[in-house]
Amino acid sequence: MVRIVYFDCISGISGDMALGAFIDSGADVDEIVRALKGLRLPEFEIAVESVNEGSITATKVKVNIDSTHEPHGRKPREIIELIESSKLSEAVKRNAIKAFEYLAIAEANVHGVRVDEVHLHEVGAIDAVIDIVGTMLAMHMLGIEQAFASKLPYSSGWAKSAHGLLPVPAPATLELLKGAQWRHVDIDAELVTPTGAAILKATCKAFGTFPPLSPTNIGYGAGHTRLPIPNLLRVVIGELASYTVPADEVYEQLFMLETNIDDMPAEWFGHVVEKLFELGALDAYIIPVQMKKTRPAAQLNVLCNGEKIRSLLDCIFSETTTLGVRIIPVERVSLPRETLTISTPFGDVRVKVARRGEHIVNISPEYEDCKEVARRKNIPLKLVVEVATEEARKKLSRSQKA
Repeated sequence: MVRIVYFDCISGISGDMALGAFIDSGADVDEIVRALKGLRLPEFEIAVESVNEGSITATKVKVNIDSTHEPHGRKPREIIELIESSKLSEAVKRNAIKAFEYLAIAEANVHGVRVDEVHLHEVGAIDAVIDIVGTMLAMHMLGIEQAFASKLPYSSGWAKSAHGLLPVPAPATLELLKGAQWRHVDIDAELVTPTGAAILKATCKAFGTFPPLSPTNIGYGAGHTRLPIPNLLRVVIGELASYTVPADEVYEQLFMLETNIDDMPAEWFGHVVEKLFELGALDAYIIPVQMKKTRPAAQLNVLCNGEKIRSLLDCIFSETTTLGVRIIPVERVSLPRETLTISTPFGDVRVKVARRGEHIVNISPEYEDCKEVARRKNIPLKLVVEVATEEARKKLSRSQKA
């Protein structure tokens, strides 16, 4: 069974909240400190305190450092070299480096500079480095292989930074968490920090609904800001209950938009489906159904990511006659695939190749390419598909032998 963690971002996430939550769930703080001492950082200590937040016992972490030896931030490359030269396990190094690489790219995009020109101020300080690397250490100690996260609280206000006042969420935070799901909260404070965002970006496979998890450990990390609600991050650790997702498969939490329509001209459906794909639907299709009073109807099904729901709903309501749409959370497991351009006697054809582990399980020529070649050469479509598939198989066989 795969051991996973669900970041339940009750009031957001920061680096110290994440580290505190994993210590609260059973990670050994002394072992974490011993491993972190190998990073060749200035002297530090991790103060761990048990506190009550809204009658819930939680762990609050504070990194104490000798600020006289602390530079004002670091270049991403400096931090990565510290991690690479340490004796941390390869898995911990990989996740920690990934977090700082994502941070550097986000900062570069926000400030319009090259990645090698980025200077990490707050997130390059010792406490932020310890929070991120310490969290990756704790996850490794607890045997966590995969991570998921809840919707994130989208608050408002301003945060102080080396660049001056920044709107909340900070621009780098939003840049890091493109594709994540958010929920509005009426709180004037920074709830999701760039450090917390980098941890989620580097570890999480999906955001949104709770995964099929059998909990074994639960931990609460407390934040330092006083909020009108308990300032907590909860981590729920356990084993994937229904389906173990191998490393070579892609697990996604998606949504199905579904509606039954019995009063719309049939020719309209093609236009609607085309427009839904243009707006970013992952799939869209029609199923014949029977409604009350035995009326024949069509069920429109649209598969999408969470961030596309609003625009797709707008399209469905404006382009069809429906008055309501069901929104259903779904899980999808898919195979990683690549697209190759294959030369055939008739012309080039793109071919999708799907693998499962070491094995090729599907070779699928692109329909539009095959149709265009068949039209241009005046030959059967079936022949083009067969030849493109065979040529792709030969090319892949040669590359495997090489």
